[in-house]
Amino acid sequence: MAPTAISGRNEVVRQLPVWRGPLEAELALTARAEAFSARGWVFELKYDGFRLLASKESSVVRLRYRSRKDVTSVFPEVAAAIRALPARRALLDGELVVFGADGLPDFEGLRARAFASGRTNATHDLRQLPLLERKARLRRLLGREQGLVYVDHVESCGERLLAGVRELSLEGVVAKRADSHYLPGYSAGWLKFKIEETADFVIVGIAEPSEATFWKAGLVLAAVGGGGLRYVGRVGIGAAQLAVLDPALLQIHRESPACRGAGRAAVWLEPSLVAEVRFLASSRSGLRHATFVRFRPDKSWRDCVFRAS
Repeated sequence: MAPTAISGRNEVVRQLPVWRGPLEAELALTARAEAFSARGWVFELKYDGFRLLASKESSVVRLRYRSRKDVTSVFPEVAAAIRALPARRALLDGELVVFGADGLPDFEGLRARAFASGRTNATHDLRQLPLLERKARLRRLLGREQGLVYVDHVESCGERLLAGVRELSLEGVVAKRADSHYLPGYSAGWLKFKIEETADFVIVGIAEPSEATFWKAGLVLAAVGGGGLRYVGRVGIGAAQLAVLDPALLQIHRESPACRGAGRAAVWLEPSLVAEVRFLASSRSGLRHATFVRFRPDKSWRDCVFRAS
């Protein structure tokens, strides 16, 4: 978390304008695929989680997503950790993360945790302080508080950090100008580098539009493994792209899925058609942020071997 506003018990510097809804978060621009190393920049791990904005006013704590949805009751342990901070008033911007048994961010675990279960004034505005000064104050504020983790950084060496992140199959790196102020909206002082990969998958079905595919029709995907086919996820596809498949669908449809765990579909297909898909390399329990690239009529479905990272 990077602090945006904080006040001590008896310290009042000036009052901010009325805060309507959650703090408008500073956002990172999506950078080119290549990382860089440069003085004046610091580099942090890009955690695979939910952006969370937290406010504290005396003992009253509010947690909100960027969408302005209040999730204070969903994450009471986080709210309790914020409430225990040694500050009477605070606004914090961070990432909500669940760590798996391997110590790595587990996005599916976070989704499961999330679904299992007003106006604030702040003083002592820190948004105009340089990033490194805000981070130093945050480190002192958090101390050893359980449940809130200070995100450390490395200075200058972005390429080396990205290489290590790639080896660990993490989501990516965020580069931040060390002297930057906290600005609402997209900022050229924050750049994100996502680690993506592409792979070929066999199409075993066509699903109705859903939230998981951003309300596009979905290709149900599988890969060769374990002596047969295993379900790996879904990817949205546009109507124009899907229309290319229509003639083939009449010849290769079947009554039941060719692999287990595939859920529901409007049409099940015999293993035959192959699609190339781009997705985040951090996925271990399904494809994350999947994007359809193209159909691969030149590939055999038997060559669609994929090992999740």
